[in-house]
Amino acid sequence: MADLVRVELHAHTWWSGDCGVSPRDLCQAARDAGIDVLAVTDHNQIGGAFEARDCGIVDVIVGEEIRTDRGELLAYFLKEWIPPRLPPIETIARIRDQGGVVSIPHPLDRDRNSTLAADQLDAVVPLLDMVEVFNSRVIKPDRNRRASELCLRNGKIPAVGSDAHTRGEVGNSWQEIPEFDGPQQFLAAMQDARLNTRRASPLARIASNWQKVRKRMFGPDVAELAGTGR
Repeated sequence: MADLVRVELHAHTWWSGDCGVSPRDLCQAARDAGIDVLAVTDHNQIGGAFEARDCGIVDVIVGEEIRTDRGELLAYFLKEWIPPRLPPIETIARIRDQGGVVSIPHPLDRDRNSTLAADQLDAVVPLLDMVEVFNSRVIKPDRNRRASELCLRNGKIPAVGSDAHTRGEVGNSWQEIPEFDGPQQFLAAMQDARLNTRRASPLARIASNWQKVRKRMFGPDVAELAGTGR
């Protein structure tokens, strides 16, 4: 019987414009939280995921939270960067071309302007592997409940994520699954996942908003510039 691992599927580094956590610190926070496998899903970037993987602290899935021209999708097991602002269907095709896994973050959280447009759901959801049925940063519980209903109605694999933008959020929500090697084994393991969820403090979004303001006003700090190569 395969050993079980705890997987965090939604976390950010300072490669995201609203986060100030280094890839190494994110990995350390994951290990401290008991996470075995960490998907780094920066906004429209994959450099942070590669840096996190090179740290060797926890196993890392290279992911990306991609802003299409109609809202966000999540990609996992990427080899190459996928640019933002493409149509959702083209974005999914590019993920598939890399052998990646496709999910959708916070699909019914209409408090975020990054959520995939409602008129895109009927076309996009059938093409997904997974649906994020619980996002720790969703403030209104009914939004996560409705995401679960969307997932069940379409026969997709449920997944949960912390959407961590600070060290303290890592491991709020995770799945426990059998050990896997590659995207196909991952999807098979996710069929029987045990999901653990916890809501983040509403104050977590304040931290993200501050990072946005700080970077816009002052630019990335020296460490961030060194890490991102910007």
